[in-house]
Parts: sequence; structure tokens; C-alpha cells
Amino acid sequence: VSIQRNGELKLVSMKVAAPPGATESELSVIEGENPLAGAEVADLSPALAESIRRDPFDSGVLITRVVSQSLAYRFGVRPGDLVVEVNGVAIGSVEALQKSLAKPNADHIWQIAIDRNGRRVSRTVQL
Repeated sequence: VSIQRNGELKLVSMKVAAPPGATESELSVIEGENPLAGAEVADLSPALAESIRRDPFDSGVLITRVVSQSLAYRFGVRPGDLVVEVNGVAIGSVEALQKSLAKPNADHIWQIAIDRNGRRVSRTVQL
């Protein structure tokens, strides 16, 4: 890469690398009695965002697959959905999602917000 600094042209060597992304070992299946049970999820990384044509600076947890007839499937969760909030808590990682899902309120109610194709969809789910 050539750059100009203080009127002087300089050549700089750079390594080009693919952005970090989810591998099969980084995918998790949500289990338990919660509205997302049966969904396979991954942290939305820049590489993963790029592969599905999303902004690489978006954050959340991407639903990569949904097991047929699972709770997640029955509650309308679909591959490509991005979980952004559970019970008022912003979700930035699979770990944060799992913690939030493990703590329903006393009536087993979850409020979940997803981004579906750029639209925010909020649902209240009771089991």
C-alpha cells in the first residue's frame, strides 16, 4: 500500500486476513425450557455478518438453524433472525443469551426482541 505523509510517498507492507468468524465449533444449540430451545446460534462476527450481507458492525446472536417442531420453531424463530434483547437486556453473545434465557420471571415469561431482515420484532412468550 502506498501512502502519502507530509508530502512524501511511502510504501507500507500489510497482511490481509479474513475477518474472524464462526466455525462449527463455535455454534451452540439452545437447550432447556425456554422459547429459543432447539435453535442453533452463533455470535454475530464480522465474517458471519458479511456472509449473510449484514453490517459487520451489527451485534447480537444469529439464529443459524432451527430444529423442526422445537419450541423455537413453534414460537416463530427462523434462521437469519438476530436476537438483540431478552427481558430488557441487550444480547451481544451466546453466553449472554444463555444466561438471560436461564432467568425467566416468576411466571416463566420472556420478552424477546429480534432483528428480522432489518426490522425489530418483539414478542412476549410464556411457557
